[in-house]
Amino acid sequence: MEHKTLVDAVVTAEWEMFSNVQNVGGKASCQMDPKTFRIMRSSQMDNWDDELLGSYLEDLLNARLEGRNLVTEKYARMMESTFPEEYAQLADSLPPLDPEAMAQVDDIGAAPCAAVTTVRAGSPWRPTCARNCAPIPPRPSPSIIGPPWNVCARAKAKPNRTCSIRCGSTALRTSRARKSISAPVAEAIDSA
Repeated sequence: MEHKTLVDAVVTAEWEMFSNVQNVGGKASCQMDPKTFRIMRSSQMDNWDDELLGSYLEDLLNARLEGRNLVTEKYARMMESTFPEEYAQLADSLPPLDPEAMAQVDDIGAAPCAAVTTVRAGSPWRPTCARNCAPIPPRPSPSIIGPPWNVCARAKAKPNRTCSIRCGSTALRTSRARKSISAPVAEAIDSA
């Protein structure tokens, strides 16, 4: 199968699952926007090799035959850390995880964290969007008042606003904002 056709088949199968995820508050707006979904997922998968795409497509098609929605399962498992009480109520309805596969996932996840840690060590800016990576001690920057090491690119673009994409970091650019940071952070700034 041609690469573009393979990507299209995977995105189509994913869309079918994604658009059918049952949210507590009803459908999310992104579940009604197939065009953006297709653009975003295709742009990511264009970099995958055909063997990986074929394997993933096979997983998606097998899950469909089994009556499973892998996207629903993914979001349900994410709830273990984001909404543990709700997760506990549905954990037993999820298929068991293979311990060997989970060990591989942990190994794969460790590589980007190590890379982020290396990048952070040489940079005065400390992005926090890589949520599971260990924090690095702060290093203040004279160009901005406040904790610049706790700022992702989205937060930097809109000073004094919180990043809406997962990390929750905020670019603080006023002395009033600096005074509002926690005592341990202020202490770290002053001692560095």
